[in-house]
Amino acid sequence: MGPFIQFAGGYLTNPEAAEGCQYCPYTTTDQYMFSRFNIAYTNHWRNLGIVFGFVAFNIIAVFWFTYFMRIRTVGVFASLRQKLTRSKY
Repeated sequence: MGPFIQFAGGYLTNPEAAEGCQYCPYTTTDQYMFSRFNIAYTNHWRNLGIVFGFVAFNIIAVFWFTYFMRIRTVGVFASLRQKLTRSKY
């Protein structure tokens, strides 16, 4: 198995075993994540920024829609209609 592992990479969990040696083709988790999901550790701060931006946008959207759809006494479309009719005269 030694030459194969040097060629292909990875490791054996039990190199002394005659059978059931449990070969793993990845040496690190980074190799697995990049090969399966195209996720690299070097982008962790960028990815964290994207998550925070997504969360912030959703929180702002919830409050904005709640205000404009529930709290305002005049609906959004009614106020737009009033503004359009006032601007014509």
